[in-house]
Amino acid sequence: MKPFTTILLLTLGAATSTTANPASRCAAKNGAIQDAIDLFCTNTHIMVPSQWAHDGLQFGNAHVSIRGHCSPAQWVPQQYCVSQFQHLCAGTYGGFGFAHYGEGGCQEFRIVEA
Repeated sequence: MKPFTTILLLTLGAATSTTANPASRCAAKNGAIQDAIDLFCTNTHIMVPSQWAHDGLQFGNAHVSIRGHCSPAQWVPQQYCVSQFQHLCAGTYGGFGFAHYGEGGCQEFRIVEA
């Protein structure tokens, strides 16, 4: 194999593995965000709106919460809680930001600096 081809394949492999794993990208940006996500999403009965989702959870310099106006209230399954927060974190500068999910976008996932 030629050196250029080897370098190209290694570069493409690294880029693919990085983009394919939002959890790793999030943790690399700010480990406190990943820890906050993991702790917050251990609750298997998150409803939006609810006091728990609205108040959220702080870990280190990161605060995660889900605000919303869903009517009727919508359940956020644990796997979606984790994956949507990780996707949000991985796709934003520094891991902080907002994104809408749920039926009609009524759930606002928030990661803010505490």
